[in-house]
Amino acid sequence: MTRGIKRHRRRTSYVVLLVAFAALGVWASYALAGNDKGQVTVNVEKYNDDCGSTQGKKVIGTDTFKRSGDTLSVTHRVHGADPGTYDLYLYDAADCAIIDYLGKYKVDGTGDGSKSNSADVSGTSGQFFTCDFNRDTGNDDCSLTGKLGKSSGTITVTV
Repeated sequence: MTRGIKRHRRRTSYVVLLVAFAALGVWASYALAGNDKGQVTVNVEKYNDDCGSTQGKKVIGTDTFKRSGDTLSVTHRVHGADPGTYDLYLYDAADCAIIDYLGKYKVDGTGDGSKSNSADVSGTSGQFFTCDFNRDTGNDDCSLTGKLGKSSGTITVTV
C-alpha cells in the first residue's frame, strides 16, 4: 500500500513538472521569439554590440516592435543607461544590416530615455533588433532579436 502511494505521488510530481515546463516554453517562445499576429517585446542589454544576440549583460530596457504591412513601429525605452545623446538604429538580424536610422534621443541623469519611430521593412527577414549609440561615450546598447513574420502584426521593443 505504501509503495503504491509513493509511486502515485512521484507520478503526480512528474506530471506537474512537465506541465510547468510546457507552460514556460510556450510563454518564452512568444515573449522572446515573436509571432506573426501581434507584438513582441525584447530586452536591451547595456554595452551589447552582438547583432541581436545576448551577451548576458545587464538589461537596461526594452524594445517593442509593431508591424502593419511593410511598416514597423518601434518603441525603445531605457532605464539605467549612461547619460548622453544617443542615435537609434534599426537592424535586420539575418545579416546584421542597418534598415533605418530612427533618430536621436537624450538619456537624462537618472538613466531614463526613450524614442519611438517607424521604418519601411519591405524586403527584410522579419527579424529585427535595435542599437543605440551614445555619442558622448562611444558605447552601444543593443536589443535582442524580435521575430515577426512578414504578415501584418506587431513587434514591440521597449528599452
